[in-house]
Amino acid sequence: MYPAADMETLRTVVQSPAEQVYRAFTRSTGLSEWLCNGARTFPKVGGMITLWWNSGYYTAGEFTRLEPDRLVHFSWQGRSEPHSSQVQVQIMPDGEQTLVEVTHSSLGSEEIWVEPRRELRKCWGQGLENLKSVLETGVDLRIINRPGMGIYPAELSAEIKAQNKFPVDHGIFLHQVIEGRGAEKAGLLKGDLVTHVAGSPVDRIETLLQVLSRQKMDSTIEIEFYRGPERHTVQLDLMPLPVPKVPNSHAELINLLEKSYEGGYQKLQAAVARVSDEAANWKSMPEDWSIKEVLAHLIHTERDNQSGLHSMLLDEKFEWHDNSLERGIATITAYPTIPELMEEVLRSQNETLAFLKSLPEKFLARKSTYWRLAQDLLTVDVHIQEHTDQILQNLLQFTAIQKT
Repeated sequence: MYPAADMETLRTVVQSPAEQVYRAFTRSTGLSEWLCNGARTFPKVGGMITLWWNSGYYTAGEFTRLEPDRLVHFSWQGRSEPHSSQVQVQIMPDGEQTLVEVTHSSLGSEEIWVEPRRELRKCWGQGLENLKSVLETGVDLRIINRPGMGIYPAELSAEIKAQNKFPVDHGIFLHQVIEGRGAEKAGLLKGDLVTHVAGSPVDRIETLLQVLSRQKMDSTIEIEFYRGPERHTVQLDLMPLPVPKVPNSHAELINLLEKSYEGGYQKLQAAVARVSDEAANWKSMPEDWSIKEVLAHLIHTERDNQSGLHSMLLDEKFEWHDNSLERGIATITAYPTIPELMEEVLRSQNETLAFLKSLPEKFLARKSTYWRLAQDLLTVDVHIQEHTDQILQNLLQFTAIQKT
């Protein structure tokens, strides 16, 4: 038998019904909204529970006891931990508030357990603080307190490497640099390739997130990057990521999004007015997007928004995927002209708005999910503007080539 050294029990009180607390400890979506970066659960006795974090840590176990809105017990076998442990969650309603008590037990007392116990205590302490925040306000403290570089990253492809003459095979390509954030202030530019962050090599976005998760807010880190074939090093100040403010009511959110969609669509219309079919199909490089492909992407974005919203409504996880060439070809085949593509963009946007207006009160009361939904949608104006600028840039390049 393993020596037992129970962790100190942690408690918090949340202004939320017991039903929401129970969901937060049993549903995949509920757990990833406050505790981990990803989860997969089958909430029944003997059903699996798997959690993972961007840091590389993960745990697997199974539910051993479940009493809806009262008790959640499950086993916990963390990465590199000598043996499994047990988690017991008690949910105690008290009027309009709920007391939550978590005990993580059956941890070893040997020297090898010193570091895991310290990390687990930190995990549950920060987790319960965030649980209170997401259930009461919807706000995920991990997002608003997360140190960021101020970039839109992309993974390096063979085409990007060849186009930019990078002499290395790994790194994070800067698709965009956010104005006023750490990367821009450090001198990084769109098109640079970051290879090392805080002394650690980065080859995938997941690796970058792992490195950043270990950094402290407002700290200064070293960035190694390539601009074309030349290597450079700069010091970058990590800053909080810009987070859109979620309106106080669903009606306000709808009104804000209607204005964003309308304004964005008008700018898009002006950009594609009188664009010839030749210009709409042209692209400067094989890996770049034509104007038609940009419009197809905007259609796909709204369709994905609707699929994501549907998954949230069903309390299921939705996986976002990068665009594929084949998907774009299919959409352009169905809507071969600029007017047809623009009509479908508008229809797709209107469908997203109609879906939002139909959401039931029970879903709107799930503050943690609703906050994430609003965060995703409140950047719609920035997204449309970015691709409108892309269309205008395409037209400038096409016109210059035609004149030449």
